[in-house]
Amino acid sequence: MGTHIPNEYLRDTLHDIACPVLLVPEKYDFPESIILAYDGSDEAVFAIKQFAYLFPELTYKQTLLVYAHKDVTKDIPDKN
Repeated sequence: MGTHIPNEYLRDTLHDIACPVLLVPEKYDFPESIILAYDGSDEAVFAIKQFAYLFPELTYKQTLLVYAHKDVTKDIPDKN
């Protein structure tokens, strides 16, 4: 498949995974920032906690939390 992954495949795969996913190219520099995906599920909260537990040195990096849910009409849970 190479380095090009169709957006639909990636979107569907990430929605259906029930465990933490770390996407890292074969050759990389230490990240300057972190992007975490959250769909409001308990599994997503667990994955974020596991990320912080496994990579404590990365918890000090600038982090973007992306809310993604299959139902686009759903709002971010507990956003207030």
